[in-house]
Amino acid sequence: MAVGDTVSGFSAAGSAMAFQPAAGVSVMITFAGIDNGNTTGLPYMTNNGTHYTAPRSSFSQTSCDLGNMKMIVDNTNYLYFQNLGAGKYTSYSGIVIK
Repeated sequence: MAVGDTVSGFSAAGSAMAFQPAAGVSVMITFAGIDNGNTTGLPYMTNNGTHYTAPRSSFSQTSCDLGNMKMIVDNTNYLYFQNLGAGKYTSYSGIVIK
């Protein structure tokens, strides 16, 4: 990945998902989408065991759009979505900054 490249991804239905850039790469996540109606499955920043909650910790709509956010992830502290259950999806997009 080169600086300025965009990155994005989405989970398989009902699957947990992690986005962990390669060593030496940093990505600014600008959007995270969650197909769910409660706090289960919120995106976390993690470092292989410790989970740090995302900017929004609760919501009530049937899907959650964590747009207009800036979360910097790298190989050590990266983005993780929990399993939402059958037929549910998560997604993210961002830009490589280092």
